[in-house]
Amino acid sequence: MSYVIYRMTCILAQYQSILLPAGILISLALCFMGYKYLNAWVAAFAFMAGLGGGYLVSSQMIYGSAYAPVLIGMLLGVILMLLTFLVFNAGVFCLTATMVGTVIYILPLMDRVRGIYLPGELGAQMVAAFPAVIALLLGVGAGVASLKSTRTVIILSTGITGAYRAVSFLISLFGAQVDIHTRFVWLFVVVLLAALGVVVQFFTTKK
Repeated sequence: MSYVIYRMTCILAQYQSILLPAGILISLALCFMGYKYLNAWVAAFAFMAGLGGGYLVSSQMIYGSAYAPVLIGMLLGVILMLLTFLVFNAGVFCLTATMVGTVIYILPLMDRVRGIYLPGELGAQMVAAFPAVIALLLGVGAGVASLKSTRTVIILSTGITGAYRAVSFLISLFGAQVDIHTRFVWLFVVVLLAALGVVVQFFTTKK
């Protein structure tokens, strides 16, 4: 598994001059058109989840072929994508839960949670698991909420997630420094972009 992750990291590093601008554009599209093209986002999420999962699992079972794991991943991605058209609510739930959970997990606020001290080895393991548990619970909660109030929750989650990822990719693209002095500036940019994306989505989509 470590070798697969290493290879994927090398590939991402090799093509980052292409992937980072593409990531910015996709993130902005998500921020401003998340609900309008919800079907496309759900399908794309299902395909990427199947592609990544299929590749990671099959690469541990198939040796001597560089293309077989990719083909298996693509096949699984297509299958999951087609399933989302049959069970659309499941796709909406998974997309929302993943977006919200991921953003919560990588928030700077989680650094404070990781800094909590509990005595003993068990305490240290519990603290290490806290961010993942919090992200999981909030992600699942958002996923459930998206089934009850799809438009509102999707607009909010895509607006915030898209803004956060766009700024993150922008920072990586230009190699900008993020420290205690600039963190709040970038956070302000994220909040401003997210608010703009949410407003645009509410005014350009129907209830």
